[in-house]
Amino acid sequence: MKDLSSIIKENKNTILFCIMIVGSFAILFTFFMYICPLIPITTDDWFYLGLMRKLPLPMTGVTNPIKVLPEVLEPLCGGFASYVLYPITKDYILSINIISAFVVSFFIMFMIVEFKKYVSKCYGLSERISIVFSVLFLALFFWLFKNHNESENMYALWATDLNCYYNYIIPGCLNAGLVFLLKCHEDEDIKLFDKDDFVILILVYFSIFSSVQLSIILASYSFIRACRVYKERKKIDRFAIVVFGVWCVSLIFEFNGNRAHDVMRDGFRREFISVLHSLVELLRTINTLYWLFFFIGSTIFAFIVIGKKKGSMITDRYLFEWIQLVIIVIYLVFTYSLAGARYISRPDAMWAFLFQFISVSILSWTMICKHVERIKTFIAFFTLIIVLDCFNLNNPYIHYYYGKMRLKEFDDYIIEEMVKADDLGKDKVVLNVPLQNGSYNWPQSSGLEYALPRSLYYNGVVKRMIEVHIEPSEGTRAYYYR
Repeated sequence: MKDLSSIIKENKNTILFCIMIVGSFAILFTFFMYICPLIPITTDDWFYLGLMRKLPLPMTGVTNPIKVLPEVLEPLCGGFASYVLYPITKDYILSINIISAFVVSFFIMFMIVEFKKYVSKCYGLSERISIVFSVLFLALFFWLFKNHNESENMYALWATDLNCYYNYIIPGCLNAGLVFLLKCHEDEDIKLFDKDDFVILILVYFSIFSSVQLSIILASYSFIRACRVYKERKKIDRFAIVVFGVWCVSLIFEFNGNRAHDVMRDGFRREFISVLHSLVELLRTINTLYWLFFFIGSTIFAFIVIGKKKGSMITDRYLFEWIQLVIIVIYLVFTYSLAGARYISRPDAMWAFLFQFISVSILSWTMICKHVERIKTFIAFFTLIIVLDCFNLNNPYIHYYYGKMRLKEFDDYIIEEMVKADDLGKDKVVLNVPLQNGSYNWPQSSGLEYALPRSLYYNGVVKRMIEVHIEPSEGTRAYYYR
C-alpha cells in the first residue's frame, strides 16, 4: 500500500492545479466580497435583479433583443439571494453580494482554467509552467492599469455597476473561456447537435446571445477558424461557419432593438474621431511596466521567428491571435462610432479588446519559454512580483463609478424602509436619496421608484407592491458621501 508521500509525489501536478484553482477562486471571491463588493447601486441593478426575460430566447421589440444570458442570470441570482441566502443571513444586500461574488468568480475561473489547458496543450508547456502562466494571466487583469501614482486604480475586471458585471464581465469571461476550449479542439469536427457536444452547444448559445460587445470574441475566432481550416485542409468547417452565421443574425436582432435606436448617434465621422481619441486615452492609462512586458515579449518572439527558416504551427497560432486582436479593435471602433464614444473609455465596455491584448501579451512569453528553457525561472519570479504588487492595497482599486459613496449603508437603509413599510401595512414610502449631478439624478434616478418595489416584491423580500417616491437632497448626499 502506498504511503501519503508517494501519493502526493505521483499527483503533485494535479495537487498544484487544484491549489491554483481553489486559491485563485478564494482570492477573487474575497475581492468581490470585501474590497470591491458587488452590491446594487443603480436603478438598472434593481430593475434586472427582479425582472427576468419572458423567454430565454432572442426577441424583437424589446430593449435588449439578444441579452439572454444577463437577463436570465441576474434575476436568477436575485431570486437565489432572496429565497435561499436571505433567510440565513437576514441581510438581503449581503445575500446579493455573496451570490454575485460567487458567480462572477466562477466565470473568471472558467476562463483561467481553459487558458491553462490551452497553453498546456497547444503551446506544449509543462503542467507546472502552465499553472504559473495561468496565475500570471489572472494577475495581469488587475495589474494592467495599476498606477502607483494614483489613489485609486482601474482593473480589467472592473464594471460600472452590478448590472454591468452581468452584462460585460460574465459574458466576456464566458466567450473567452469558450474560445480557449474550442482552440484545444481545433483538429476535431464539432457537431453542434451531437449529444457528446451538447455542453458546447449551450456555451455557444449563451456566448452569442449575451452581449453584442463581447460575442465578437467568439465570432472573430469562428471566422478565423473557418478561414484556416479551408486554407490548410481545403475543407469547410461547418461548426465555425454556423457559429459565425448565427452571430451575424444576432447583430440584426440587436441593431433593430429599442436600445440600439436610443444610443445610435448621428455624425458617424465625428463619433469615429472621438472614439479614436478615447481609445488612445484608454491605452495611455495602461501601466508603463506592462507596456515594457508587452514590448520585450513581442520583440524577443519576433527575433525567434526571424531566426527560423520557416514558421511552425505554434508560431502560426500566435500570429492568428494578433489577427483576432485587430478584428476585435476594428469591430469595437465601428460599433462605438455608432453607439457613442463615451463607452470606449470604460474597461468593461472594452473588455473584449483588453482580454485579447492580455492574451497576445502573455502568449508571446509562452513561445519564448518553448525556445529558451532558462526563461521559465524568470517567468515564475516575475509572476510572484506581479501578484504581490496586485495585493498592494496602498494603491486601492476603484469601486464602481460613483465616488466614495457608502453603498452598503445606503442599500441597508432602503431595504429597511421597504421592509418596515411592508410590516406596517403601508402602501407608500418616501426614500431619501443623494442628490446627484444631471437631470436624471443617476444612479438613484426616478426609475428607482419603479424598479425597487418590483424587484423586492418579485423576489419575496416584501409581500405587497409598495408605491415608492424618492427625494434627492444635498443633506442625504453629504451623509452617504462623508
